[in-house]
Amino acid sequence: MLGTLVAGRISIAAASVSAAKTGLAIAVRYSDRRRQFGPDGGPEVPILDYPVHQKLLLPSVARTYALHFAVRELVDRYDAALGLQRETGGLPGDEMREVEAGAAALKALASWHGLDALQAAREAMGGRGYTPPTASGASGPTPTSSPPSRGPTPFSCSWWPRPS
Repeated sequence: MLGTLVAGRISIAAASVSAAKTGLAIAVRYSDRRRQFGPDGGPEVPILDYPVHQKLLLPSVARTYALHFAVRELVDRYDAALGLQRETGGLPGDEMREVEAGAAALKALASWHGLDALQAAREAMGGRGYTPPTASGASGPTPTSSPPSRGPTPFSCSWWPRPS
């Protein structure tokens, strides 16, 4: 029988990737829309045009894409393994071990990435990432409503050094 914790591990990986996608989509849109500074006498430019800002967000976007497809592949393998298990009453040991190991590894990678991506999204948006909605609905875009587990300030990356 396929390990009972495998479906939960895959679900955690998928949820982590989904949270990263949501937070990064909000942060990238906000960064493209928010304008600041610019050439002397010229219009302000989107903060997403600054290389420092790109370096903060774009690697997380790329990793999120990669993990999205890795989770999809693992779900397909898991479904195939369950189908084989139902048909034959058993599962070859190697395939079961590969699916279980893949689920354990991907859960760890995706969940850590989800935390890091949401933190990058919060930093990219400055204090707006912590702005709660008001009764009128006016608020800053928020990647998530809960503060991160590492305890940075609600301002921006310039106020709190990001761990390497």
